[in-house]
Parts: sequence; structure tokens; C-alpha cells
Amino acid sequence: MSGIGVDLETSDVDPRLHRILLDDVERAQLWPNRDRRTLRSLLCAKEAGFKALSDCRDAHGGLFWRVRLSQCGGMLWARAGEEQALVRGGATESFAFAVAERL
Repeated sequence: MSGIGVDLETSDVDPRLHRILLDDVERAQLWPNRDRRTLRSLLCAKEAGFKALSDCRDAHGGLFWRVRLSQCGGMLWARAGEEQALVRGGATESFAFAVAERL
């Protein structure tokens, strides 16, 4: 089954929310410098991944922060259970965007 998810974030993300948004592995692999701009991009990627994997309710329980992000082969992936979506995006000082495609 395929799915597409899109997200755009224009607001800064309070860095304290990293404890909810990212697990220990995601923080170590994807957010080592702990900067706000990257955290906004990761939130955006996770939201897009959640939308692409929206019918995987058994794996994520309807909670976007339970979708996991990881890098493999230089690409960002969102996972819920056995399902995965490729996430692509970008950011400026003002916003972050992401598009996820379930494969």
C-alpha cells in the first residue's frame, strides 16, 4: 500500500519537547548538535512520515511521535512497525517542509 504525507512547520519548536518528539536513538543519530532549526525539520519529517503511514495505527497507536526516524544510505526514513516511508524535505530560517512517500 502507498501513502503520501506532507508537512510544513513555520513555528520554532521549544527544545524541551525533544523528549517527546525523539527517542534516544533519534537524538543521537539525527539531532547531535541540538539546534532549533534541525529540531523543527525533524518534527516536520516525523509529521509527514506519520501522515504517509496513517493507516499503520496498530504500530503507532495514532500518535505521531511513535513514528521513528532513521537514516540509511544517506536517506531519511520514517517507520511504524514493519512499514516505512522515505522522507525528503528542506528548511530555511523561517520554515521547514517535508514530503514522505510510503514504499
